[in-house]
Amino acid sequence: EAPAEALETPVEPIETAAEIQEQGEEATPKDEQVPRTALPQILEQMTGLKVLEALAATGIRTIRYAKELPVGPGGVKRIVANDLDENAVAHMKRNFAHNDLSGERVEAINSCANAHMYSRRAKGHGGLGQLAYDVIDLDPYGSVSPFVDAAVQAVSDGG
Repeated sequence: EAPAEALETPVEPIETAAEIQEQGEEATPKDEQVPRTALPQILEQMTGLKVLEALAATGIRTIRYAKELPVGPGGVKRIVANDLDENAVAHMKRNFAHNDLSGERVEAINSCANAHMYSRRAKGHGGLGQLAYDVIDLDPYGSVSPFVDAAVQAVSDGG
């Protein structure tokens, strides 16, 4: 049990890595706080989220993302809509055109969802972090379990 006088002594919180170093302890990058004044510069550097709708069918959710979410920082940069069925991809492309969505913002691809996600894995042997997605939407007609591992591999840090 601590003495009563030790409990009454106020303790100043240590807020930054520099303050920790002044105290003689090691600091780690996660201890560093970003000043509020730096937030506008950080947001300017962000380009937006990369989204994959892995099992898109007609692409209706991709259309909603593109129409309802903002573009750029704090919003969506690019949405990839994927389906294994060639006819579904043709319908997606028509639906995107009918909704005036540019090819710069949305892309319809014809691929195996797992193969596509594994080809963009973020880390590990052959990892391609820059090609990883920030958001992966999985909505299969059955269980999601066949797609979970590939999705976890293809999601970026913080995604």
